[in-house]
Amino acid sequence: MNYPTVDQILSKKTFVISFGAANGLLLLVLLLHTSQAIPQLSRLMPGSFHAGVHSTGLWLFLALVLMANVLVVLVIGFAVIFPALLDGVGIDERRVTRLLSENTPISREALQACLAVVHREADIARRRIAVGRSIILASAAGLIFTFAFVCDALVHAPPRKPLFTSNARVVENVTVTDGDVWRFTADQIAGALALDIPELYDFHFGELDNNVRSRTFTDFVFAFRAILGWVALTSIIVTIRDWRSRPDK
Repeated sequence: MNYPTVDQILSKKTFVISFGAANGLLLLVLLLHTSQAIPQLSRLMPGSFHAGVHSTGLWLFLALVLMANVLVVLVIGFAVIFPALLDGVGIDERRVTRLLSENTPISREALQACLAVVHREADIARRRIAVGRSIILASAAGLIFTFAFVCDALVHAPPRKPLFTSNARVVENVTVTDGDVWRFTADQIAGALALDIPELYDFHFGELDNNVRSRTFTDFVFAFRAILGWVALTSIIVTIRDWRSRPDK
């Protein structure tokens, strides 16, 4: 199957369409929310827009815009890396070299020509992996910061159900500090990357948990952990397969 090249995926046209669609959709949601055309949007975007640049609703919207743009970059990174992953990192150069060298009675000139083609295709696949991995790792770092930004904006955007609990007790949003939000974020990162092992052994950076009665926020936290876990898993898989496919020195 012929997949788009890295240059095609990372072209200006792709960026303009992707970012334009994401930001245009968010702008439409903002217009519908401020005009109260769809009252249900107040559950997703609480807060007020009547205090100018200090409006809690405005800061929440900006946080969501930043997160949406980070997610667009993440999707582009996966679009770069997955074709190489589905193709088994393009070509397993080490295995093909061994098979041609040991098991195929061909002339030395033909062998060198075949190995040159294999090496070129493998280099293309490895470049794709390196570019895609860099994009998704950078996006994951951006996602962590925007997750904390959105959580902090939600805390300061009434009316809103309490988002957090501590020791099975509801914590009012007004008592949650920026430090609490960052420690909560660190707990979610640890849970996503360490397969919930810290929680299993009751190790926490902070004292806050998501309030399961706030369903939208709980779904938001779950999505963050799932995406972060996928990024980590994909990075590990492609790194191992890339290393194993390299030819012996």
